[in-house]
Amino acid sequence: MINTTIKEASEIIKEDYESTLPEEIVFERLRIPLPIFREQVRLKEMKILDLENEMDELKDELQSLKNSINKNVIFVKEVPFENAKTMVLNFIRQHKEGIYTVDIAKNLNLDIGVVLKAVSELKKENKIGKSDEGD
Repeated sequence: MINTTIKEASEIIKEDYESTLPEEIVFERLRIPLPIFREQVRLKEMKILDLENEMDELKDELQSLKNSINKNVIFVKEVPFENAKTMVLNFIRQHKEGIYTVDIAKNLNLDIGVVLKAVSELKKENKIGKSDEGD
């Protein structure tokens, strides 16, 4: 009803815009008391404010989710396998105390499958031993 009333009011105002009808006359023509119309408009404005607040909350939640995702996502480099194998070997040599393959993958931004294959080949080539890397 309110949307129709607003539309009707705007049409009446447009019709008689040059004569600048007082609000009371416009609403008299609509057969709706001005105070009731004002209350309807006020309620709609409150609803709009509530929706804007809800939208702001949703934006904040979305940003929080994006931040959370970015913290948990590991971006993996695509490098030729031989380069990855060299990177893994150098990284293991820098960590003589031993290091887990998952930590190698995270620190070098390499796919865990590539790191596992590189470690396996490096062991076969006797470039690293069992004590050089954790499982």
